[in-house]
Amino acid sequence: MIQIDSNRRNYLGRFSWPFQSVYFALQQLDQLWRGKKTTSTLVPSICIGNFQAGGTGKTPMVQWTAKALSSAGYSPVIVSRGYRGELNKVATLVHTEHTAKAVGDEAKFHSEFFPVVIGKDRIKACTLAAQYCALQKLNKPILVLDDGLQHYPLHIDFKVVCTKSSSPFWMDTLLPTGRLRQVPHSKCDAIVVLGNAIPNGYSMETDLFHFKLKIKLIRGTRLPGLLVSGLANNDEFSDHLKNEIGLSSVDMLSYKDHYNYSSKDLKIMEKRSASYNYHVHCTTKDVSKIEALISQSNSPITLSVWDTEPVSSDDNSTLLEAMVERIEYVSHNRLKKSSRKA
Repeated sequence: MIQIDSNRRNYLGRFSWPFQSVYFALQQLDQLWRGKKTTSTLVPSICIGNFQAGGTGKTPMVQWTAKALSSAGYSPVIVSRGYRGELNKVATLVHTEHTAKAVGDEAKFHSEFFPVVIGKDRIKACTLAAQYCALQKLNKPILVLDDGLQHYPLHIDFKVVCTKSSSPFWMDTLLPTGRLRQVPHSKCDAIVVLGNAIPNGYSMETDLFHFKLKIKLIRGTRLPGLLVSGLANNDEFSDHLKNEIGLSSVDMLSYKDHYNYSSKDLKIMEKRSASYNYHVHCTTKDVSKIEALISQSNSPITLSVWDTEPVSSDDNSTLLEAMVERIEYVSHNRLKKSSRKA
């Protein structure tokens, strides 16, 4: 069981198994009911998802996939739920003027590199994304879904499951004791482990790929400063930063994942960063939210922005090849079907 000591594990296991059983039953019924009829996207689709709740490296893997496909001559459009975004109730094409508060922090980050469509209803969001591809006459368009494996009514052409080497899904248990939001299964096309090494115990037939994670400075300096982080695993990011800058410790303000910062939070940042000449390190996920507050209040804070990226190894070209092969197969079949109808 992940990140739970043996005494607590025994205690939780003794009292939570009824809840796990109910969760398992409801999850299976939901999958059967909503997955009875599926809808295919008009444009070939790849989903980067997970079996676990939070902190699996999904967002950096979406960026790796979109960039790799772009380098291979495709035109990726990212489809995101727009988690915690005010506009995600309807399918929305993200524009430059949209804030992280409006479209969600992950969608805002992705939109700096690729076209992004958000929406809680993934089918409607994918439909809008396909319409955008047609209107823009994109060459070899492809939809890259940031999460969506649990959206069972949507047919996805290539499914990637992300997990961290520090807490792989095959060593995890169902909610509420563990972090599994879905029973792991082999109805996916690739398993991606992000981290230093692949832990023992993997027994599924699905192909396994390994990426190491590194952080890189997007803008700013490597000078000491206050670290502000609102991720699923802030300590992991802090450790990466310490190694990169060469510090034994980092002064950090830690917030929950997808946190919406307030003016009160900014005052705390100013107070804590004063000894560093108001220098603050933050992630690409948080920067737009913090910058908006800095601009509104004319704050003296200066930001250094860091991103986490998967580092390719030799076998990861095989992952891209598998994606491309499936895309070409799907595109060819859909072209044949449309020709027959015509």
